[in-house]
Amino acid sequence: MKKGQLFESQFAMTLQPGEADDLRELERSSYWTGWKRRHWPAEVLRPGRTFYGFDTRERALRVLLRVTRGGAVVYRTKSEFASKVEKLTGSKPGPDYVHWKNILNAPPGRFNTGIAIRWRVVKPVRIPLEVRFPQLGWLRLDPSVPVVGDVDPAEQFLEGGRRVQKHMRTERNPLLRTRARDLWRHRLGRLRCMVCGFDFERVYGELGADFIEMHHGVPLSVLTRRSPVSPEQLKPLCANCHRMVHQEPPMLTIRKLKLLIARRHA
Repeated sequence: MKKGQLFESQFAMTLQPGEADDLRELERSSYWTGWKRRHWPAEVLRPGRTFYGFDTRERALRVLLRVTRGGAVVYRTKSEFASKVEKLTGSKPGPDYVHWKNILNAPPGRFNTGIAIRWRVVKPVRIPLEVRFPQLGWLRLDPSVPVVGDVDPAEQFLEGGRRVQKHMRTERNPLLRTRARDLWRHRLGRLRCMVCGFDFERVYGELGADFIEMHHGVPLSVLTRRSPVSPEQLKPLCANCHRMVHQEPPMLTIRKLKLLIARRHA
C-alpha cells in the first residue's frame, strides 16, 4: 500500500487464488454462504456497498467490487435458504455446489443467517495486505464497524425493572435493542424511520450507517417491575419522530403521527 493511499471501502473478502485475474468471469459470479449465528457481513452487504476482493495467494487486495443485488438471508431450512438465494441473486444453490454441505438447518424455533449477493467490478487494484483473514473469510478494514448477533422475533427479554444506583432509574436492555434493530433491518431492508421514512445512511453516508432510535410501544415509565419485551415491540424511529410521539401525554401512536403528517401535507 502506497504511503498516503486510503482504502476506498471498509470491507474485504477472500477470493480463490487467481480469481481476480479474469474480471469478466468474476463479474458473472455470485456469492452466498450461511451461518448458525449472525455475523457482521449480513449487516453491511446491501446494494451499493463496495468491498475489496483479497487474493490469498498474492496476499493483496486485487479488485474493488460493488454489490448490485442481494443482502442478508434469514432461514430455517436448506431448501428455504436455496429459494431465498435464488430470489436475491438469480442462481439457486444445491448439492452440486462444494459449499452446500456447510448450509445447516436451524435448531427448532431458531433462525440461521447468511448472505447472498451479486456484484460488479468497480476497478482492479493491487494493494499488499499482510494480514491474516478470519475464518469467516471477511475482514473489517475499519474496526468501528459494529458487530451484532442473531435475532429471534419471539425471543423475550426482561426490561423495565428498578434498581438503586445513587438514584432510581429504569433499566434498559442493550441486547434487546440489538435484536430489535436486526429484526427491523431484515423486514424493512434498511434501518429507517417507520413514520417519515428518514434513512440516516442515505443522507449522511457511512456516518449515518445503522443509526436509528428504538421506540418502546409501551412506555418504560409504566413498567414498575422487570417485564418481558420482544424485539418486535421496539420500533425504529428517527430522532424527530421519536420526540414527537413523546411530545404530549398520552404518548402518540405511530399510526396517529403518520396521520398527522399526512394531514399537514394534504
